Amino acid sequence: MRYRFASQEEKPAASDAKKSAEAAIPDYETADQIKAMPSCKAMLEHDGTCVFTFRTADGKKFWIGSPASKQDVIQFLQSLKVGQTYELPKAFLDYQKRQPRGTPTRTR
Repeated sequence: MRYRFASQEEKPAASDAKKSAEAAIPDYETADQIKAMPSCKAMLEHDGTCVFTFRTADGKKFWIGSPASKQDVIQFLQSLKVGQTYELPKAFLDYQKRQPRGTPTRTR
């Protein structure tokens, strides 16, 4: 798992490790990373082209997806709706179970 910063202005000084850990936003870009993420309920706040922003009830933000994500992750994300709350990674696992093997999944 890598960490990204919401913007350059929010990026803390490298010398302040505590602030850096607090400001880092986790991201999950592969199916294996999503499956291994800590269980949580999170609302989809923003749907981008390939990176989607989620927020938990306690205000923690994280991203799923990246330009390097494979089609299974991108197509899962495209099946979600902004404003809806999802149990993750359960929603991803359930989505994978519904997909027929060897058949392309739906795209937008």
